[in-house]
Amino acid sequence: MHIVPPKPTAQERTRIPAAATRTWFRRFTGVCVLTLLASGPMRTAAAAERARQHRLPQNPGTVVIAFDYEGGFTPPRQNQEPRLAIRADGTAVVGAPFGRRKRIQGRISPQRLSKIVSFLLDELHLATFDEEKIKQAVARENRKRGRFVPRIADAPTTVVRIRADGREYVAKYYAVTMAAGMYPAIPELRRLEEARRFLERLCAELSLGGPQGVARMLALVNAELQKKFPNTPPLTERDLQGAGVNANGRVSVTFQREENLGAKRKRVTTANVIVPATGAEPEVKVFVRLLENNRVIQPKPGRA
Repeated sequence: MHIVPPKPTAQERTRIPAAATRTWFRRFTGVCVLTLLASGPMRTAAAAERARQHRLPQNPGTVVIAFDYEGGFTPPRQNQEPRLAIRADGTAVVGAPFGRRKRIQGRISPQRLSKIVSFLLDELHLATFDEEKIKQAVARENRKRGRFVPRIADAPTTVVRIRADGREYVAKYYAVTMAAGMYPAIPELRRLEEARRFLERLCAELSLGGPQGVARMLALVNAELQKKFPNTPPLTERDLQGAGVNANGRVSVTFQREENLGAKRKRVTTANVIVPATGAEPEVKVFVRLLENNRVIQPKPGRA
């Protein structure tokens, strides 16, 4: 971008000393440079924002996001419905492939669906997930370590499928939770594990009836946490680990948070809620464990 400063008139040139003219020109140039520097990040951010707007299928019944576990040592599947399916019209179904939980149906707004797709494809880079390249990276890590690496048996393969931009993106890996912990130097494994946890939280949220249901559960567990462990920070929606409704209508919810306290110490806060199908009062249990050098120290209530 080329900016030309306005030229002083002949009359102005007779009144403006040369030194003053040079000072004025330097100031004008400085303002132009600052303006260009400031506008650069704005243009870059705007371009990035446009790049994150993925084109979703026009057919409202098309599944945009499918999340499931394949294989592993599990009960026999009762159907081929995935763990979670979100359609283009926002219909979201938490499936019951093993028949032990109720099938849950909810809705997600178009804006939120678009943000979820962008989060998975762009922020977690599932658009470029390459299972074979990751397996090669794992093999290189094993060779560098120069020792026997035990095989993981009977674990499922986590699979995330996303339809956008006229194509299907697929990210899948066997035993990704364990693999992400065993190979922290491979960021793709950590990102897929983060996607898995995010989608499990979404399943839990839908099972509780949406964000309002999560808020009600948080109010219960934080009241109990404040009563038994007043020095422990409250749990949040990001600590939601899972929720489900069994075939009889009983609701079970789990929250958990792990905090690094320094000096090789960690605090793990866990809360479980059981809501009976009979409509009786929910049962709430909270636990706080302190770990030092991976050794559990059971704290006394009120001193966590």
